[in-house]
Amino acid sequence: MTIASTLFTFGGMNEERLLRAIERHLRASGETPSAFGLRAVKDSHIVFDLRDGREVRRAVLTRIMLAIAETQRAA
Repeated sequence: MTIASTLFTFGGMNEERLLRAIERHLRASGETPSAFGLRAVKDSHIVFDLRDGREVRRAVLTRIMLAIAETQRAA
């Protein structure tokens, strides 16, 4: 998946779908939730907070999806 297609497809994304995308990324990459959070949004607790039901703004969602797309592009 390219960055452009990733950005195009997350228009209707909610926290549940975002969390599923993150969990898939973590399994595929082996990255820890804390490391991913720090890299994506400078918040080591974001994944844990999302698992606990935290809602995020579109800007945070965008940064998370870009971080996932960058990792996929580098692979």
